[in-house]
Amino acid sequence: MKTKEEILMAKTAKEVLAWIQAHPDQFDDKVGEYFNMLARKEMESRVPDYNPDIHYDFL
Repeated sequence: MKTKEEILMAKTAKEVLAWIQAHPDQFDDKVGEYFNMLARKEMESRVPDYNPDIHYDFL
């Protein structure tokens, strides 16, 4: 089991999301902000001309 400090050093949003789902009682704003930052960076790296105001629906 990873600690909160360890999950705040995770490399992927998927890893953080799995931790959040497994430990909902330890979730706080800091973890949420870190997850959002990772998710945004991953999306920007995958989608050319990424715009956060557009909804992207991938199959």
